[in-house]
Amino acid sequence: MTYSELRAQLTTALASPLPGVAAQARMAPRPRGDWPAGYSPEQLRHAAGLLLLFPVGPEPHLILTVRSSQVRHAGQVSLPGGVIEPGENAEDAALREAREEIACPSERVQVLGRLTPVDIPVSGFRLHPVVATIDERPHLTPSDEEVARILEL
Repeated sequence: MTYSELRAQLTTALASPLPGVAAQARMAPRPRGDWPAGYSPEQLRHAAGLLLLFPVGPEPHLILTVRSSQVRHAGQVSLPGGVIEPGENAEDAALREAREEIACPSERVQVLGRLTPVDIPVSGFRLHPVVATIDERPHLTPSDEEVARILEL
């Protein structure tokens, strides 16, 4: 599938209702893990991650990062993203974090929509994945403090 075809398909799919938590549960690894003992919903923190797609030739590519040794979960492969600050929505937070972590030119990014949030019990976060595209391969630079490496898949 080409980048253009994938972008068109995602645009259509994200305009419809998502399959939601039930679909996630069917696809999740077993055992999935539960919230830590004594955890309450008031402790839940919200974060946003950017699923940024772009073309290299006709093929679609996705950005992931490898977390630096200076941050929690060092060496982890992740989406660019982080905590949703007060007054921000998931889209704004995902774009801000991608700008901070990998120098993503957010003014050229087109947000297509959100996926169903994913709970991450081990860290107490609810991740709000934001799907976006940029129509040319972006020049990205990892933040020295947060990102050890940028991966293009």
